[in-house]
Amino acid sequence: MFAFLPVVLALFSGITAFAAPAASFNPNELSKRLAEGAEVGIEVVPTLTDDKLRELAFWENGVLQGYMIEKPDDGNADTLDFYFTDAKGNVIDVDAEADDNALEKRALSWITIGIKLASIIRRWGPRVWTYFYCVGIGAVSRCADTFLRCATMGQAPWTCPAGLLCVGSVANKCR
Repeated sequence: MFAFLPVVLALFSGITAFAAPAASFNPNELSKRLAEGAEVGIEVVPTLTDDKLRELAFWENGVLQGYMIEKPDDGNADTLDFYFTDAKGNVIDVDAEADDNALEKRALSWITIGIKLASIIRRWGPRVWTYFYCVGIGAVSRCADTFLRCATMGQAPWTCPAGLLCVGSVANKCR
């Protein structure tokens, strides 16, 4: 058993070295973020609207907080946009609320995760939905910071080494 340990350590160190520079990928920070997410109890559930648009329902500690809903197609199949609603269906103007600090009064955590996911999906288009559904929306929401960091460096979620590590082995079958 101990003979395999150096091999496993060598493989893992190679993966983390390839994943990102040490300054941008810290396994301890990732573990801390995952633990904080579990404590908050946010669950992201993918559904479809009556109009067959994709939406994500955000539940926090068993209570529906709101939705991130895909806007109807504007004729350009490569672009996607979203809007947010609270649990009652009232549209949330994320930009306006960011200016007047009203987001701090809401369940900031679910909106923050939604904004990050929307940014990633806008950047990479419809293919990212398929990938996110394959690896699991819950895993993606836990790893949203990692995927967003990769997106800013020009890496798609399915090619983001740190994101692949974050979501786990299921990512291998979803590329």
